[in-house]
Amino acid sequence: MAFPLSFASDIVHRGVEEIRFSPGWADPKASDYFTYAFVWLLEPPARLDAPTLKGDLHSYFKGLMASVAWEKQGEAKTEPLGTYVTVDRVRAPRSEPTFPVRPAYRAEVMTYDAFHAGKKLVLQIDIFEPKSPVEGRQLYYFEASPKPDDPGVRNNFLKMRRQLQL
Repeated sequence: MAFPLSFASDIVHRGVEEIRFSPGWADPKASDYFTYAFVWLLEPPARLDAPTLKGDLHSYFKGLMASVAWEKQGEAKTEPLGTYVTVDRVRAPRSEPTFPVRPAYRAEVMTYDAFHAGKKLVLQIDIFEPKSPVEGRQLYYFEASPKPDDPGVRNNFLKMRRQLQL
């Protein structure tokens, strides 16, 4: 999917987004419910810091959930609950020859699950800055889940990284 994203047009980056879903993504009873990974491959200048990521993730999830709620129910249901985001730097950026072991940032997003459960959703998101396979582009890799430390979820993230060739 190309930027600007249709549901979050105020995110000003240029580039593409690629998404992979965990098998239990659509099942609120599954341990890997709402677990997915996405990549942003961005054109310069696209060095994202914590404040930029916070704003981008807020626009992304608020717009995504409002768009889905509108399609399903004819109304946006995210406003009464709101969308709240925190982002913290976990480690300093550095160039690594392989995929980073630790994320560069960790985010928490509280929003509304307009896709499946129709209730509050809290996602933990690890954000990595691996070396981009495309020269002159910046790569950001996001792993999002309500249960990021669950062993099955961790295993699914490894599979998604392989699918995304990271």
